[in-house]
Amino acid sequence: MIAPSFPPYNQGGGGIFYKTLVQRLAARGHRITLIAGYYGKGLKRENLEIGEEKIKIIWIPLMKLAQKKYPQIQESLPPNFLSFYHLRTTFYDRYDIVHILAFGHLLVDVLNLLIRIRRKILTVHGFPKSIENKGGASLLIKLFYKIYLETLGKYTLNSATTITTPSDFVSKDCIKMGLSPCKIKTIPNGIDLQSYISVQHFYELEKKYNIMKDDVLILSIARIVWLKGFEYAIESLPQIMKTTKKSIKYMIIGPIEDRKYYSKLCEQIEKLGLKDNVIFTDLLGITSQRDQNLKLQALSRADIFLVSSLHESFGFVVLEAMAMGKPIVASNIEGIAAILDNMKTGILVNPNISEEISHAITLLLSNSTLCKKLSENAKREVKKYDWEMILDNYEKIYRQ
Repeated sequence: MIAPSFPPYNQGGGGIFYKTLVQRLAARGHRITLIAGYYGKGLKRENLEIGEEKIKIIWIPLMKLAQKKYPQIQESLPPNFLSFYHLRTTFYDRYDIVHILAFGHLLVDVLNLLIRIRRKILTVHGFPKSIENKGGASLLIKLFYKIYLETLGKYTLNSATTITTPSDFVSKDCIKMGLSPCKIKTIPNGIDLQSYISVQHFYELEKKYNIMKDDVLILSIARIVWLKGFEYAIESLPQIMKTTKKSIKYMIIGPIEDRKYYSKLCEQIEKLGLKDNVIFTDLLGITSQRDQNLKLQALSRADIFLVSSLHESFGFVVLEAMAMGKPIVASNIEGIAAILDNMKTGILVNPNISEEISHAITLLLSNSTLCKKLSENAKREVKKYDWEMILDNYEKIYRQ
């Protein structure tokens, strides 16, 4: 199995997906070697023990290039030069299956060139929207990505025996790239429902972030990057506070990956007079047990869960909120609309329209019956994303 990054170095939903898939396959008796990229010094090996099974992990150092100027490309960079020798001398033909866990990363593409066996599965989580005409990437990045899709990226896509995607809309994007529908399988990401049980006490969370008992807590979980649309969520807060007359706290759990974007959000907060209302936790990947506890406390304490993203190939955080029975307001975009049913399991709003966000949240805060209905429906619906069912689908592809 090949991942561009892996916990504890991967801080997003992708890392959760990689780790859970690998661990649960190992628990089912599969013998797994994982090659993963990281920004460290030197190639290293370690064993991750899962019960009686061990996952062999080979950490490959990646190149570092213009990290401050182009933070969005860091996970897409190739291995450093010293890693090439090891990658060339690995005996890939001794493995039954090679599962490439992501697309659009040069580590993946380099390994794909080196691996000659034909039994390859590629999981495509989505194509970056930042490089589209209206995306936020620079013209240089857009040009490089266009060239990549026509060359190395195209080869990686075409060389896979089977391609899996988390949603139908990503499958359609693959077909637009010229791939045959016959080789594409849609398998949604899974969630470990047993890990999402509400806690009754929030003392540590409330004390650390100065949250009062009567505060309404709106929660988002996401990396601080432009495609998460936080400026629209923040813009909606004054209207919510004016309409409801309640004390509002908006907490964002996630690492600050784009410092320039974060600075703009801070300027917006200052301008709107919301310094006491918006909380950035900057929990780095939520990898420590204490951070996990704080996240679970926040999910338990939250009154509303908000997803203001401009693009998501699959909204894993939506599954987390559904599992916790939270009323959800989320952007009506492909990766989320595939999960949520408007006014049944959540409320969908148009992205980048703050008035719709404020209206939806105000509606929920004034209608406890609707909140209860959405919460109960969401907890029932999320059961179909249980990891055991997802694993069955992957094993079926492996056997084929």
